[in-house]
Amino acid sequence: MAGTREDANALYRAGNLEGACAVYEELVAQAGGDGEELAKLHNNLSVCFKGLGNLNAALQHAESCLELNPEHGLCHLRAFMLSENMSHLEAAAALLGHKHSEVRPLLSKLPDAVHLLKTNEDVAQLALELEVGSRQDIKHSLLGVLCPGSYQVNFPLVAAGRRVKLLGLGKVLLVKARPEANLGISCEGGELVVETISMQEGSHAPVMGLLAAGDRSSIVTLQGCILKGSGGVTVVEGRLQARFCEFHDMTNMAVEMRSAGHVELLNCRFCGCCRGIQAAARTGEIVIRRCEFQATKKEAVQLDGCRPAASARAVDDKGHATRQKLQVANVPRDQQIAQQYMQQVSQQTRESLRKDKADVPPLRVQLHSNSFTETGWQAVSCGDGVHAELFACHIMQTRATEQMIQQEIGSQLQAQGLPVKMVKQLIQERDSHIRQGSC
Repeated sequence: MAGTREDANALYRAGNLEGACAVYEELVAQAGGDGEELAKLHNNLSVCFKGLGNLNAALQHAESCLELNPEHGLCHLRAFMLSENMSHLEAAAALLGHKHSEVRPLLSKLPDAVHLLKTNEDVAQLALELEVGSRQDIKHSLLGVLCPGSYQVNFPLVAAGRRVKLLGLGKVLLVKARPEANLGISCEGGELVVETISMQEGSHAPVMGLLAAGDRSSIVTLQGCILKGSGGVTVVEGRLQARFCEFHDMTNMAVEMRSAGHVELLNCRFCGCCRGIQAAARTGEIVIRRCEFQATKKEAVQLDGCRPAASARAVDDKGHATRQKLQVANVPRDQQIAQQYMQQVSQQTRESLRKDKADVPPLRVQLHSNSFTETGWQAVSCGDGVHAELFACHIMQTRATEQMIQQEIGSQLQAQGLPVKMVKQLIQERDSHIRQGSC
């Protein structure tokens, strides 16, 4: 018959670590769904295995304990000693305090300021401190450790010229409350790091997305996060690094890059979003590796290397010229002639844009080992001025309805001066081919 936890504790105090481990393991098998008791047993097993020199087992049990009790400061500290994962040290410092005897020697590894956040008031105070710091040009690094729970963010968390990290312990949800503001912003060369936190839109008719990198030297880093809402992350000449993140049911773009920037996405999942990634950038780099795109409403990845303003001007100019020529020619009725004419106009437009971008390096995109399933339109769509490389990607079941084609292409064809009847005929005849397209 197995002993009790007190019996195992006595064996540990007597120096019989192997005997204590045997009793603890039997108790784990019998504990069932008692999370609090299981956390204590895994913590004790971690201590015993560390004493026996089995560091892998010690780390595994420490992590099992923290899954059940993410606010166990000493277990976080032990996990750091075993793995050198800085997040464990940061959590331990917030939970135990910087004066703790085992934390004090490690202060040089920690941010300048560490805050433990447990309430909405704590989050509001942190947002105010960051805002004041941006006005006063305070540059020291700051860490906010959030205990399990749901928090409403009424004011954006701004990393202006400094490194700000938000670390979630267990299940942490940040809800954006204001439609006209981001939840978090990196600007003026700052870095905003968000780790193991869920974020979602909580406002009505939002104008801004959840996160933004607002200038050339700013960085947003996401690790193990879940995002859900209208818009995800916007990069404007900044940098985004996301690893092991999930983007769910975004009614707009999950990730958007404007003008320029650098985006790196590794092992991320995009499920049920309008578009997974959209780039309208003159230059920059996008790296997408080992990501999954499922059931996007439109393209999973839409890439446009054109300068938006120049593109709009060129299309408008060519559209006007087309309408004049079609009027003079009394509108060609033959489908083949119309298609040839559209190709000619498209070629002229591309040449104009190419000259406009001659002094700018192209937008370069790498898509390696990604999967695309049930995507709307194409899985990957590239416009002019993009150098895209697809390698070892799995693409299946792309789709596009006639209504989608009419909405996206019909208006553009009509702007070129083609009659509505001819536009509908072209769409119907092209419909079956577009449905089968993947890139």
